[in-house]
Amino acid sequence: MKINKHQTPEIRKQQILLAAEIVLLKDGLQNFTIDQVIAHAQIAKGTVYKYYKTKDQLLAELSIKSVSMMFEEFKKSVLDQESSISKIRAVCMACYHFYCNSPQYYSLLNYFEQHGNDEEREEYLKVSMALQQFIEQIIDQGKKSGEINPNLETQFIDYIIWACCVGVIQFIDSKKSIIPNFKQINQEKLIETFSHIITSGLSN
Repeated sequence: MKINKHQTPEIRKQQILLAAEIVLLKDGLQNFTIDQVIAHAQIAKGTVYKYYKTKDQLLAELSIKSVSMMFEEFKKSVLDQESSISKIRAVCMACYHFYCNSPQYYSLLNYFEQHGNDEEREEYLKVSMALQQFIEQIIDQGKKSGEINPNLETQFIDYIIWACCVGVIQFIDSKKSIIPNFKQINQEKLIETFSHIITSGLSN
């Protein structure tokens, strides 16, 4: 992939991002470096640093795509669900499926949540907040319909669901390397059981 030096700055920036995305998907987050992006894009190091001073700035841009992709999966997952409880369960399953189908993007989200600074987070947070509001709207609808206990604080429910879902997926991911036969356990069923447990405590 060679970048045309006569391209406009915006197109050149997008081409650098494309090269970075290819490196992320091919080599993974742990092995991601700007030098690899430079090599893949076949561009001068100074040109890349003109747009991105650090690898985290590059990853910050890619993380916006990652969280947007996951948000789209969440929205799709609830389309055929009627109750708020079933929608929450569907979102939990969608999070797991995103981890399975897009592991590098999922890893990037976890990395950026921990390492991104305030300046890099600005655009990411816009999408992240929209995702949070999406889930909180489901919770509030459940309160209005009588499915969910109105005395439970919406934001707390949202945070607990997210924290627990990430925790269970992290457990699955770590056990794959620690326990060789962990794959014999039906992971999908594990997530389904988790989603039933977490939503059973929301009933009014």
